[in-house]
Amino acid sequence: MNKDFIRKVLAIGIADTKRYRYVARLCLDGTVIIKRIARAALGTTAALTDASATNPDGWRIVYRATP
Repeated sequence: MNKDFIRKVLAIGIADTKRYRYVARLCLDGTVIIKRIARAALGTTAALTDASATNPDGWRIVYRATP
């Protein structure tokens, strides 16, 4: 991800590319994170939670900005 794309996601809150959907979220501690998920996984149960050993297709944190 380049700086312009990060700014776009942070400004709009959501952005789609050919393969992924990116969303920006504000955490309780003031940290801003950007998560992504494969567009093919949208609308499935994988999109309900973050990625883990039991849900490898879930949301993954790709950017974290601390205050």
